[in-house]
Amino acid sequence: LACWLFAIAAAKADLPVSIRFESDLGPVTFTHEQHIRKLANDCSVCHHEGSGHYQACRQYHNKKRDTAEDDPLPFYDVKMQFCRGCHVTEKGKDSRSAAPVNCSDCHDIRAAAQGA
Repeated sequence: LACWLFAIAAAKADLPVSIRFESDLGPVTFTHEQHIRKLANDCSVCHHEGSGHYQACRQYHNKKRDTAEDDPLPFYDVKMQFCRGCHVTEKGKDSRSAAPVNCSDCHDIRAAAQGA
């Protein structure tokens, strides 16, 4: 058990605490560390495993929204369907959940208006 916990701690040391996504509606700061805790260190909930390690979202879902191809989903669709979908599900289970579901809950709309 101690070796397993050490392996998780070592792997987490290389992971970003937060990730900033740029968008037309304003940047989104994704709290990676908070999601890791919420999902009990199960990276496979969100990530595809490839070449023996989990891939960053953009490594797999790198197409723009306007492509006609379906597989893999464009990054925009992943964020809106999968990520927001999970938040909506959490709110449905418990209305007191802190999972953001409205645009301005995730997007820094003020920064977009200021051209940041």
